[in-house]
Amino acid sequence: MAALTPVTGSKRSTVGLLAAPHDWRSVRAGIRRHLGRRAAAALPLTAPSRGQYQDAMNSLLVPCVDRLEEEFRRYATQQALGQGLFPGDIAKVWSRPERRQLIVGDATVPKAPSKLAGR
Repeated sequence: MAALTPVTGSKRSTVGLLAAPHDWRSVRAGIRRHLGRRAAAALPLTAPSRGQYQDAMNSLLVPCVDRLEEEFRRYATQQALGQGLFPGDIAKVWSRPERRQLIVGDATVPKAPSKLAGR
């Protein structure tokens, strides 16, 4: 629900979208494919209501937010390395990064080349 709400514009619209049995089955299939059968089996057979979602968020997500954030960072790093965003054989300049270097030492992103023309 958290991933779809920005797309649909509201939790009510998201609940309406997920309420369709076919769409909820697709969500469960995606969870099974990416997180395994046990995670998919933990989901209810029908899509949760807004109240059920809020209760689950407060009781399940909030206590685990630090662990989830760490897992997200680990996965994002693996994904960046897999895409070749941090090649080990190229020197990195942290104070004045090149365009191909996406992250600077202070975790900022360099300006787009189109914005550099005014220098």
